[in-house]
Amino acid sequence: MAKKDALGRWGEEYAARYLQACGYRLLRRNWRSAAAEVDLVAQDGAVFVLCEVKTRTSHVHGHPSEAVDATRQARLCQAAEQFLIDHPGASARIDVISITAAKKGITIEHLKSVLV
Repeated sequence: MAKKDALGRWGEEYAARYLQACGYRLLRRNWRSAAAEVDLVAQDGAVFVLCEVKTRTSHVHGHPSEAVDATRQARLCQAAEQFLIDHPGASARIDVISITAAKKGITIEHLKSVLV
């Protein structure tokens, strides 16, 4: 497994534990639609939360959330549309969880409802 893949998997696990500690109910990991794979699907009360997780070891190449570019945003929106078709009457939002795992420590940022 490539080093970046291992970091990504670690970040997804860290984000899942973070969401659970915040009271979210974790429903799925790596949910796939025709448009995209969504890293985590959780429930926050009555709202389904589709989470994109980005993990970096530094900000040399930008903040982790900057990796959610216009193409990725469009795919996430398409995935959310499919999720809502599969779950009639549900409401959902798209969140981005950015993790920086640097030598000085771990920083997590949770951006809620990033795409409408």
